[in-house]
Amino acid sequence: MYHVSFHTIYFEFNRKQLLQFRNHIAEIDADMWEKSYSTIRGNRKIPVQTLHQSLYLIFNKEELYELKALLEIKTHFKQKIIGSEDIDYPLISN
Repeated sequence: MYHVSFHTIYFEFNRKQLLQFRNHIAEIDADMWEKSYSTIRGNRKIPVQTLHQSLYLIFNKEELYELKALLEIKTHFKQKIIGSEDIDYPLISN
């Protein structure tokens, strides 16, 4: 059993389901969906269909890229590596 927790969404998959979900997410073209739904209000415009006909998960582009990164899908989204000086917290080096 595989457990995936992403923001307020929690998934449980067996191996086959996880691979199917991963492939499904990998095929989503964020730019195409954002153009298709450009007239819709709100910032989440990328729908992900579920097995339930009336249930869709919706994401914005950044959330979709984060989900792809979580599922280890290669994306063009580059995460900035931060240094200790970027953290707003007292840091004591030993």
